[in-house]
Amino acid sequence: MPKENESISLGKIGIVDGGVYDPKKTYNSGTFVLHNGSTWLAMKDNLTGATPEEGTNWKYLARGFASEMLSLITAIDSQGLLGSKGAEVTGQALIDKLADMAANKLIQKASMSNVQANDQNKVPTSALAYAMNRSITQNEEAITQLNRDMKYKSVSVEKNTECVTDSYSLGFNKSGLNVLTIDVYTNETIKTYTEYIILHTDFRPQNKVIANFIVTTGKMVAVSCELDGSVKLGTNEASGKFNLRGQLVFV
Repeated sequence: MPKENESISLGKIGIVDGGVYDPKKTYNSGTFVLHNGSTWLAMKDNLTGATPEEGTNWKYLARGFASEMLSLITAIDSQGLLGSKGAEVTGQALIDKLADMAANKLIQKASMSNVQANDQNKVPTSALAYAMNRSITQNEEAITQLNRDMKYKSVSVEKNTECVTDSYSLGFNKSGLNVLTIDVYTNETIKTYTEYIILHTDFRPQNKVIANFIVTTGKMVAVSCELDGSVKLGTNEASGKFNLRGQLVFV
């Protein structure tokens, strides 16, 4: 039995952290080290220069992998990057493929542009794409509003059916500017000014308007819009039956 005040060695209790394995250091039983990504526990005392590996000197606690062992790992190529989808490949081959794609095949930052450019080697950034989309949307909204403001409507009261077989007369008014669109098919030769239609009182010019058009027969026909709202067709030469399409703009 121990004498009074005498100490007794109980040996090592638990394990000791030896850090990263160093072949120049000496390790005793119960010391664990980190080597090539794995944790190893010393099973003997006075281990110097004894590289951790399976055997009587060391026992691994947690298995890891050294960088060169990545080729020994089997992975599933779920996206078919190296061939068929679902094929078994090595971890190293998969990492190499992803690195190649990131470096050479994915869109590089230097290829992205924040300004519109006619360059096949450039791609728009999300900021530029957003700005372009907003510009297109604004243009569409502006065109919609313009069309809403410039609605065509029937502007004639009556037409001369003796010289016209078919016709339409549409117009719109924007900021005091009148635009008259006409499409006329005649059924007889027009030689002198012949009244074609009468315009609504709110769609008549402040001054007489005359414009010349080349019709389907190749002849020149004048269109006159009078102050009283009458629109007349006229020509100095025999025109024959013809179709006239055109626009008159007046205030």
